Amino acid sequence: MDNLAGGLDVVLSNWSEKSSDGDYKESEKMLAVGPFVRFYYPMEKFSPFAEENAAIGSWMEKFESGSYNSEEKWSVLLMGLGVGAALPLGEKVTFDTMVGYSRTSWKEKDEDEGDNKQTSGSVGLKMGFTVYLGPK
Repeated sequence: MDNLAGGLDVVLSNWSEKSSDGDYKESEKMLAVGPFVRFYYPMEKFSPFAEENAAIGSWMEKFESGSYNSEEKWSVLLMGLGVGAALPLGEKVTFDTMVGYSRTSWKEKDEDEGDNKQTSGSVGLKMGFTVYLGPK
C-alpha cells in the first residue's frame, strides 16, 4: 500500500547504580521486540507521518548488598503512538524524527502478596534512518 511502512522495533534499556565503596549494586535491563506501522503523508520537502507500535519482552532487576543478592524477572508489554517527519537524504534514504508516547506494563508475581500489575508512561524522542528497499 502506498505511503504505508511496517517494520520491527527492538527496545533495549540498561540502568545501573553502584555505591562508591562497592557494597551496593543495583541494575535493571529490558529487551522487547515488536512491530510498528507508519503512515506517511508525502509533501514536497519532507513527509509527516504517524506511527503505532507494540512490543513484548522481559525486564530483569538485580540487587546486591553485602552477602544479600536478589534477582527478579517480569514480562513486559509496550504500546506507543507518535508523530514525526521524514527528511529525504537521497532517493531511498530518509532521516526520521518522531515524538511519541509509550506505555509500559508488567506484572510482578509475589508469593506473599500475589500478582501486582504495574504501568508506566513516558514521552520520548525517536530518531533514525529509513532505507527503502523497493521502488520509490
